[in-house]
This record gives sequence, structure tokens and C-alpha cells, in this order.
Amino acid sequence: MAVLACALRISGHRDALGGEPLGLQQVPLLALMVVLNTASAIALVAGIALSSAAAASLLGNLEVVATAVFAWLIFREPMTRRFVAALMAITLSGLLLGWDGGDGLLSPGALLIMLACVFWGLENNCTRALADYDVVVVTRAKGIFTGAASAVTAVCLGGSFEPASALPLLGVGAVSYGLSIVLYIWAQRHIGAARTGNLYSIAPFVGAAVSWMMYGFDAQPMFWLALALSALGVILTWEDVSRGKGKGSAEEEEEEGSTA
Repeated sequence: MAVLACALRISGHRDALGGEPLGLQQVPLLALMVVLNTASAIALVAGIALSSAAAASLLGNLEVVATAVFAWLIFREPMTRRFVAALMAITLSGLLLGWDGGDGLLSPGALLIMLACVFWGLENNCTRALADYDVVVVTRAKGIFTGAASAVTAVCLGGSFEPASALPLLGVGAVSYGLSIVLYIWAQRHIGAARTGNLYSIAPFVGAAVSWMMYGFDAQPMFWLALALSALGVILTWEDVSRGKGKGSAEEEEEEGSTA
């Protein structure tokens, strides 16, 4: 993943990807990010095992809500009314996907995926705190230490290593994890943690589509309703980001209203 970041830097984006060097003061924050990433991975894998791949993909959009809430609490990032409406639509979508249809409770798989999203939301804001530092170095540190922690955790839980699958997994990880982190941190510099997280919510739709192509999926009406609500949340976010370009926060708040 760091190789991809270095390639972007060499190709003419050095100034955009560069930043302040990391120091010892950032070590505790990096350690917290590794713990949160590892915990989220465990919760996600356990949740996916108890859910359909398509539903699990869309439930991942709740990461957007967690990221936005933490961004408001930690960085006091403003929320326009449109943005709050987007979060409400995504939250309702997640509740519909997680409802087991029986006694009105959320399914165990959905609860585990939601827990992973909470971990990710907090971790995204940890990343936001490092957005002004060198993107390549931050990405490399996250990848190496999170990968090592995840490997150790897998071994402790009884997992086994299969050399034949190592290269394909590394290839998938370099693009879907490494490159995505580089672009994610880059975006956070310009539009903040909350809006970056919301735009990132396009990914679950890709996951759902790939799930249908690979495994097939017998979608129920509730799923389509949840899909529509999740899509509405993404559209509202796109509009929020587009209308906010080139404006100061005071002007944007005056036009749309904001949550202080």
C-alpha cells in the first residue's frame, strides 16, 4: 500500500501527499488507530459470517454516521440540515437492514457490523487528526502495524496461514485498503472527516453489487427500501459538499442552518 502512495508522489503529487513528519507525540494516536482497526476487523468478519454479503456491505454505511458524530464531538465540524438529513436516512437504512423481522430486535450479525462501524468512525477521526502529516508515512504505519496486529490476532484465534493465497490477498489489500487510505486522508485535508466519510459511503454499493454478481441474492422488499434510503443519504451528502465548495463556514451555515 505504501508503494502505491509512493507512486502517486513520484507521479507529480509530492506536495499534495506530503506534510509534516510524524514524531513521538503521534505514537499514542497511531497505537489507538491500530487497536481500533484490529477490533473493527474482528467484529466485521464475525458479523459477515452471520449476515448476507450484500446486507453487510450496506450496513457498512453506518460508519458514515459514526464518523460524522465523532467529527462533531471532537473537531466541532459543522453539520448543515441537509447533512443531518443524510445521516438520518443512512441510520434508518441500517436499522431496516439489521432488523431480524421477528421480535423487533436487531440481528447478532447486524449488531457486530454496527460495532465495527463505531470503531471505524472513531478511527477515521484519529486519521483526521493526522491528515496534515505525510500521507505516505501515515499509510505505511497504519498498514504495517494493523496488518501485524491482525495476523497475531488471527493466529491466537486458531487461524492458519496459506501461502498460496498470500499474493492475491496482498493485491486486494494494496488497492482496497492501501490506496483507499491514501485518498481518504488526502480528502480529509480538504473537506473534513464527516463529509469524507459520507462520500466514502459509495463503497458499500460497490460491495453489494459485487456480492450479487458473485453469490446471487434474493432481495426482500425491506432490503430495497434500505438501499433507497442509503442512496438518498449519499445524494444529499454530494449536494452538501458541492454547495459548500468555495464558501466559508459562516456563509454555508447561514444558507443551510447548522448544528453547533
